[in-house]
Amino acid sequence: MPETFAPSPSDGSAGELEYLWAFVRPIDDPSKELLAGLVERRDQSFEYFRADIYGTNPESEWPTMSWLEVGFSKSTGDYRILWKSGMEPTPELPDNLLTDWGNGTGPEDALEQLTHQMKEEGRPLLGVCTVERVRDGVRGYRDAPRIIGFDFNPDLQKSLK
Repeated sequence: MPETFAPSPSDGSAGELEYLWAFVRPIDDPSKELLAGLVERRDQSFEYFRADIYGTNPESEWPTMSWLEVGFSKSTGDYRILWKSGMEPTPELPDNLLTDWGNGTGPEDALEQLTHQMKEEGRPLLGVCTVERVRDGVRGYRDAPRIIGFDFNPDLQKSLK
């Protein structure tokens, strides 16, 4: 299967920075969230694919912890796409998001349709770059996602650990 790159919409506050999906490949072990999202069409047979999410700007590109999974039916063209953050859910970000049903010609087409729809709606594709410790209450700390070019809450106190 050829490697595929499709740019995500630009995040206005991040200038030239954007996130994209790449390296669409078949998988044998889709997540339970994707399988649960496909169960309502159990009369169809699905193939499963994964695409990694990378960040890029004019000077460099970097991997993220996040990825997309596609459940695609060759017989009907129906699909659903699951975004996975790569970490446990936090107050800033869920651990996964599932799209509604779509129809396309293959997993790459499904991902291109998602990218186009997100661009039209002004929503950037994002990937979690790292996890950082932040203050949670008076004495505790918790993990929070860090996405280059996107600050969930600039008032979070970062851990010095």
